[in-house]
Amino acid sequence: MGPNYYFYAISALLVFAQLFLIIYKIKPLKIFYDIPTDRSSHLVPTLKVGGLVIFSNFYFLSIFLIGHSSINQVLLLSALIFLISLCDDFFDISIYFRLFVHSITCGVLIYLLDFDYLLVSIFFLVSLIWITNLYNFMDGINGLSAFMLIFGFLPLGYISYNHGDFEFTNNIYLLVFLILPFLYFNFIKNKIFLGDAGAVTIGFIAGGVGLYGWKLGYWPIWFPTVLFSIFGADATLTVILRVVYKKNPLIPHKTYFFHKLIDLGFAKSKVSLYYAFLMMLSSLLSLFLLHCSLNTIYLSLFIYYLLLIFILLFIHFRWLKLDIK
Repeated sequence: MGPNYYFYAISALLVFAQLFLIIYKIKPLKIFYDIPTDRSSHLVPTLKVGGLVIFSNFYFLSIFLIGHSSINQVLLLSALIFLISLCDDFFDISIYFRLFVHSITCGVLIYLLDFDYLLVSIFFLVSLIWITNLYNFMDGINGLSAFMLIFGFLPLGYISYNHGDFEFTNNIYLLVFLILPFLYFNFIKNKIFLGDAGAVTIGFIAGGVGLYGWKLGYWPIWFPTVLFSIFGADATLTVILRVVYKKNPLIPHKTYFFHKLIDLGFAKSKVSLYYAFLMMLSSLLSLFLLHCSLNTIYLSLFIYYLLLIFILLFIHFRWLKLDIK
């Protein structure tokens, strides 16, 4: 069956009702709250069960109402990422154990994708592990992760629909619709976070679906990388700069570029909207380039990434003048 927008809308309303009850009518235990620290962008304890609500509904609806899909393997493996991340939300799992589980899960998916060369498999394994975690790194202020999901996943669903893979499309669009009520309570009301269970799982699905769609012939490999390039560029360049300045990139910190914009005086809500606008532009660019010649694609991507790096470095050097440690 093709996209069922009534199904998406009803599902979104159910998630809205659940979030409303949890936020305003139920008093969850302290374990369900994110307690602010000196590295936090929030000042008051905030619920971190957005991912729990979204993916509990998503997995149930996907299995029982959508059924078989070409990306079922990605979704089934994402459930393992979801469970370990959920445990980390509430019980603070060791980073090394989490990375071990991420590596095994990503490794299974790479094995299922059956690349011809070992070096290619290793490259995509490392890339998938990085994408899985960078989504969590970038989940630092309200709205960012939700906007990235919306503008990143909508083109994936659109292209899969054009290839007649309606179950693929239904899963992608369902996830987009389920994030909308969360966006309201997260970005507008400032009442709830995704938590690791939401952010890390979304990162794995984004990377896994991007690779799967490429293997199915739905899009070229550069397509998903451009879709999620705003998150990718911010997190990757941040790690490189921390290494250059001899700072540990693995410990929590507040030196991502969205943090630097906040330090420079921009309101958090405006920073999220600026990122959303850039995400929208990257999505439109990706769709446009699908209809261009290879030379045009390569030239456009070179200019795009050069401009993106220039903007980020401009922010970085402006931030350095503030002398913030």
